Amino acid sequence: MTGDTTRSSTDPANVRWVLLAIVGLGLALRLAHFRAISGTAYPDLPLIATELDMYATLEWAQAILAGDWLGRDTYHPYFQWMRGLASPETWYRWWGGKEIFQQAPLYPYSVALLWQLSARSLEGVILIQLVLGSLQPLVLYALAKQLFDARAGLVAAALAACYGPFIFYQGTLLRDWVPPLLEPLVLLLVLRARATGRAATWFSAGIVFGLALLTKETVLLFLPLVLLWILLTNRRSLPQACRAGGLLLLGLLLILSPLVWRNAMVGAPLLSISNRAPEGFIEGVAPDNYPIGLQYPPSMAGILERANGDFLRVIQETLALYRGDWQSVINKMVIKLRGVVDPIEVPNNLDFSYAVELSPVLRLTLGYGLIFPIGLTGVLASLRLWREHLPILLYGMAALAGLMSTVIVARYRLVLAPLLLVYGAAAIVCLWDLARERRLGRLAGGLALVSAVAVAQHLGAPIPVVHAHPVVTIYGAEYTLSSRLYAFGVGSIGPWLKSCGCGPGRPWLLNFQKRQTSSLKPSYGRANTGFNGPTSFSIGGRKKRRTCKYVWRRRPTRSTSATAVRST
Repeated sequence: MTGDTTRSSTDPANVRWVLLAIVGLGLALRLAHFRAISGTAYPDLPLIATELDMYATLEWAQAILAGDWLGRDTYHPYFQWMRGLASPETWYRWWGGKEIFQQAPLYPYSVALLWQLSARSLEGVILIQLVLGSLQPLVLYALAKQLFDARAGLVAAALAACYGPFIFYQGTLLRDWVPPLLEPLVLLLVLRARATGRAATWFSAGIVFGLALLTKETVLLFLPLVLLWILLTNRRSLPQACRAGGLLLLGLLLILSPLVWRNAMVGAPLLSISNRAPEGFIEGVAPDNYPIGLQYPPSMAGILERANGDFLRVIQETLALYRGDWQSVINKMVIKLRGVVDPIEVPNNLDFSYAVELSPVLRLTLGYGLIFPIGLTGVLASLRLWREHLPILLYGMAALAGLMSTVIVARYRLVLAPLLLVYGAAAIVCLWDLARERRLGRLAGGLALVSAVAVAQHLGAPIPVVHAHPVVTIYGAEYTLSSRLYAFGVGSIGPWLKSCGCGPGRPWLLNFQKRQTSSLKPSYGRANTGFNGPTSFSIGGRKKRRTCKYVWRRRPTRSTSATAVRST
């Protein structure tokens, strides 16, 4: 296997029609998924799941629409696990100030806009996101074509259209579906700018880079690497390197300028984007925490107190807990790498397996266990082209570094999927060419490499304690909350809330949430704690999803739903 997918003479007209069909397929799958979930409690979970990021996103969006566009009274969630550690004022000090955003702000502001455009309907927000997500194949087609040829581009587009986790997260109020759309676009524009030298393309790359940074902070790790690459590729012409890098930074700063202005207005550090880094690093690196699945180590409060809002001190204090035992640090990183490779979708906020039970179309889509072997094979086979692909490889390193600095859950590693799809498409095209040309020796070598990677992923990478843990076996939050919604007889409550003038934070919903919190503490509270202890969630004494299908897949009346819950 050579990894050579040279530019082909594919008819452009045919390519356009095939690409249009692929986009249509992706849209059809997303609409079918929307139809499956729209008749259930699934779209309304952000309204009542008060311990999840989705609820926090919606609350933040509501605060924006209430008139606090600058975030002067900056929204911060105060989850149950946070109450056990410190008061809100202490958390503000640990974060470096209340005025710093809770997370990169672009997605919550986008949700506020979509919430308003969709007449405050969560189903409307999800539908718009799914339609926007159907455009992702276009980005990966263009990136794969830039790196390889049009055939690889079409295969990459088809893989993106049918990749199940993309569809799943595009149907949630989680920001993780946006970086796999914006960050590959940054790579595409950088490669095109390098090939054409056009100032407008470098500037556009900076603009999209800024949007990606305002969506998720970890892409900042790629910035020094891409600037270094620009310098190295133009080392014989320093003015040209300064021009390219300057235009990229100019576009980036243009997008960041509203954030800088807002920070100046409210008294936050000018260049601050969010306060997520300290907690994320402690959760992923602290020696008293397991690095797969989201949980909160006992050492977190002490580290944050000693660091007192200084992220560098957080790193220092966290590593100091190892007392020089660097072998333990290496062992933790190895566990994380296994988690990155493992085909299982470790749940956080929502579980992919729950959505598969709910939406039959997701059962027909591609999963991580399929795209990783062909994607890594494509990367390995293309290493001889490393000079041309260096920005892509540097981005992959930055994305992996971001993952290794925090815990490993399925939604965080979604940023790796675009690269795996692009290089997987190149591998498929290459294997097809080898088969067509009857180069059986190289074809057998390529298939053997794919098989070896697949065996390592499915047999070597999985960690038994992760696969056996109840939080992964059955993530009880969705089932419990959905059954409670049905038991109270409200079904899909979004339209009902609108008709009665209620919304997040309104009296009716607050009372409903209090009843849910008091009734869910024994199960739902511990179901989110990860691998530190067993969960008490069970249905009928059996930890199986299908035992409660009647409860959460239908929208019954109050009487029938209560009967179903009791009988289950």
